[in-house]
Amino acid sequence: MNNDPSGQHEISPGTFVQLTLPTTPATTFLSVLLTGIQTGEQAQVYFNTTPGTLTGATLIGTVTGADGSVDVPTGDQTGFIDITAGEGNVLLGGATVSTDTTVPDGGGTFGLLLFALATLLGASRLRSFRVA
Repeated sequence: MNNDPSGQHEISPGTFVQLTLPTTPATTFLSVLLTGIQTGEQAQVYFNTTPGTLTGATLIGTVTGADGSVDVPTGDQTGFIDITAGEGNVLLGGATVSTDTTVPDGGGTFGLLLFALATLLGASRLRSFRVA
């Protein structure tokens, strides 16, 4: 961040980084990893439904004095996650999300599997017929 008074380009009090939920592609936002936190420094993580402001935001967690993470409640998946520094300056180190691993293909994958098995069975029978 260009306005960090320490010149380290980190998130400082009075500034924040805002992440939009739901993410694209759709995921479940699980946690925020905060780094660069030293003794006397504090990161604050908020949930908000208003873009571009901390006004009306709800504090969901803090990390003080060392790197750490804050879990994002399952009920806070539509809106914004805001990260700011309560004291000192902090970094957003990463985020943990969970994706939907189901493949909605209407049974096409299963049908392809059956076709492949039938083809292998047919090939093995044809081979044993030719050997005999």
